[in-house]
Amino acid sequence: INKDAIKLMQMLIDVEMKIFKGLNVRVIFLQNIITDLILGFGIREIFYEYCTYIKSKYKVIPGLITQNLPVLKSKLEEWGIEGVVICASINKIGYLMSPGIDQYISTLKSNDPKKYQIMAMSSLASGAISPKEAYEFINQQNIQSIVFGASSKDHIEQTVNLINI
Repeated sequence: INKDAIKLMQMLIDVEMKIFKGLNVRVIFLQNIITDLILGFGIREIFYEYCTYIKSKYKVIPGLITQNLPVLKSKLEEWGIEGVVICASINKIGYLMSPGIDQYISTLKSNDPKKYQIMAMSSLASGAISPKEAYEFINQQNIQSIVFGASSKDHIEQTVNLINI
């Protein structure tokens, strides 16, 4: 990676962040399509430069969204990149979880949340799992936060109550 590519990445981040000026941003995420593409190529420097820039310029936690939590976490550990939020699909049926649910459960079980905070998404597997069943599974895992969509205040309250069981 050359210095011009790093500067371009920083400029793109800065342009995206302008809309959030004045807000209490705690994590800045790199979308899964980019994360997984870079992961597939095994380019440590991009992850390192992204995480370093987010921490130094914005004083927040860098976040990486992925559909391959086991490989991403393993590579981040190998490369010495810590203090990251990893957001990944985590659900009972393995929906959007590559390479598979067993590897995810093993990765979650051994995770140290001081190094990698895990955020679950797609916990309902696009409606294939009932909320009660989904969050019973999620609550058994070593997960620090959950992102979910809801269409009303009642749905938000119901989901939060299920998560807090």
